[in-house]
Amino acid sequence: MTIKEQGELFQRLQSNRNDLDDEEYEKFWRLTAHVISNIVSPELVDQYSEEYLADFDFEVTDKVFTSEMLGLANHELSDGACELFTQVYDITNENPEAARRLLNDFRNETPENPASYFLELIILRAEDAPDYEEKLQEYYSMFPDYALLKILWTNSLFVSLPPEEDGPVTTFTMQSLFAGRTWIHHIEAFNYLTALLMGLTRMGDIDRIQGLYEAYNNLNLTDDELEVLEEFVFIVKTSIVEQIFLSEE
Repeated sequence: MTIKEQGELFQRLQSNRNDLDDEEYEKFWRLTAHVISNIVSPELVDQYSEEYLADFDFEVTDKVFTSEMLGLANHELSDGACELFTQVYDITNENPEAARRLLNDFRNETPENPASYFLELIILRAEDAPDYEEKLQEYYSMFPDYALLKILWTNSLFVSLPPEEDGPVTTFTMQSLFAGRTWIHHIEAFNYLTALLMGLTRMGDIDRIQGLYEAYNNLNLTDDELEVLEEFVFIVKTSIVEQIFLSEE
């Protein structure tokens, strides 16, 4: 296909992306991957992939809850607190009201726990609450060292970051965020990766994005989490490809 034909096919598929059948979606995916492969630097992709793999030197698990993850340093973890945290987190997007009720139970189990503020924030985000940003600043100032709150705050920073300011993105690493730890929960890893992808998207650095994509597939994430990340990366790539074809017109 000529560049013009590729562009016309891409625009047709892009404009109907929510209604594509399996064959059309596969064609859309292959065309996007083909264009991206022509603009990335394999050397840079390999370099960034190796850097991310080194940064991800943690045991990622869905079975081990640490006191750091629940913000309960030097406190004994109860099975009830761990189960409640997971329940609130898992149902937040589909049922924020039920998540709020469970959050109250979690707070009774672990009063003044930074994890409860993280859960409150993701509920506010799911509800598209107007005071989300205000609450985020308040809670992050209370617990600036708690990783999950720092991830939410950094994600908010990336959303407003000018594309030319890449410093905060390149210094946002797992090693700095989870310093001194060996185990991290898959919830921590997933939230970190979504925030990092937001920052890389603002930068528009497709080499770093592709390097990250190749690296995070080695992490022990859930199938649902990998699917969300895959869709995020695909959306970013189609946006870049669209701009390329528009510039050819």
